[in-house]
Amino acid sequence: MSLLSRRDMLALLTLSWASGFSTSGHAHAPMNSGLAWGATRQGLLHALGMNPDLFPKIAERSLDGASILSTIDLATGQSRQTLLPMAGGHATESLGNGNVLCIAHHKPKSLIVTADHSILAELIADPGHVFGGHAWIDLERQIFLLPQKRAKAERLTDTGSIVVYDTRTFHKLDQVDTGGIHPHEIHTIPGTGEIAVTHYGDVTARHAVLAHHVVDPKLTILDGRTFRPKRHYQQSDFNAMVTHMRVGPDGWAHVVLTQYVSWPLAKAEDSFQTALRNLESTIGRKTDFAFPQASLDERLLPLPLPVLAINTQTGERRIVNAGDRYHLRSQSVAHSAATGLTVAVYSHSDNLILERNGRLAGIVSAAELGLRNLRGVAEVSGSPCIAVMGAYRGAVIYDLDARSVVARYETENFLDTHLQYAGT
Repeated sequence: MSLLSRRDMLALLTLSWASGFSTSGHAHAPMNSGLAWGATRQGLLHALGMNPDLFPKIAERSLDGASILSTIDLATGQSRQTLLPMAGGHATESLGNGNVLCIAHHKPKSLIVTADHSILAELIADPGHVFGGHAWIDLERQIFLLPQKRAKAERLTDTGSIVVYDTRTFHKLDQVDTGGIHPHEIHTIPGTGEIAVTHYGDVTARHAVLAHHVVDPKLTILDGRTFRPKRHYQQSDFNAMVTHMRVGPDGWAHVVLTQYVSWPLAKAEDSFQTALRNLESTIGRKTDFAFPQASLDERLLPLPLPVLAINTQTGERRIVNAGDRYHLRSQSVAHSAATGLTVAVYSHSDNLILERNGRLAGIVSAAELGLRNLRGVAEVSGSPCIAVMGAYRGAVIYDLDARSVVARYETENFLDTHLQYAGT
């Protein structure tokens, strides 16, 4: 960890504002709802994009390995966007006093910035390691946790760890092995003194068919004081990575999975058919859905994978499946305390899966939201609303009770992966 000088911060701020970013946005009035959003709701949305080269005006001034932090004021619609000198921007977390933790994915450097995006500190992963997920914050104990993984995990013993930092000094305090490959998302289990963490379980060895060679995917329960592993719940039967997750007030973890069949480059005209046969062989059935353009562009065919609800005390599991076409390429997960709904984003299907108590509660399409390329979702705490963002353009506030959009924010996004709501 190193603190940046005033000169470094000024140079970066000058770069960000000189790069052609808009510092104000436009928020449409609430639609089809009695919720007077602009008058009664406060808060910020944070999103971290990992692809500044999407817009040539920015690419001209881009740093090597840059990410873009976007902050939207929900009351006014104004936004701030800043180019940050970190690669692989993945997720954000509020640290209090307006400070924001900007977390890298599969990269060794994360950043802490102020409310106006001035850089306060760099966090550097251990040698041979990279950051790989989402933070967990305990403001009462004045600590935060960041997961890190081996840069090259080749065997079961190449486990990752949780790094403990001080929220005031940003100094590293401790480090605890999680007993799994690639710890990713961490959440409190209410009323237990425990926390849950997902493990991708992927190794670097190449798989003959699948894009990710998964050997140890699981949900792990950690002691909330020592952060040492207490229980592991294996989820290997889907041959997919255990990625994003939220834990509800009843102690059930709501988990999504990710896996693809690679589209072989060595073959020419029959390469798609080869990949399709491999996919159908892997899932054990014929496909009855169209592949999205993003899948074809990336030469990756997503396995249709359900939402899992897992009892964090017993390991009991419920499977939520709306049908293959709605479960292509999972992304973010949010839980709405006000409605009891868990919301899972499937970006290649371009829809949200709504689930309650491990049972399907509805499907919301990107078209209903007026968005495309869905990626980020976040609970707007204290309300029945969620915020949803597209990868490239736009964000909305969606009322889960009314099942309608109540506010819209016109934004340019930069392959923003996750969305965070911060109350004010």
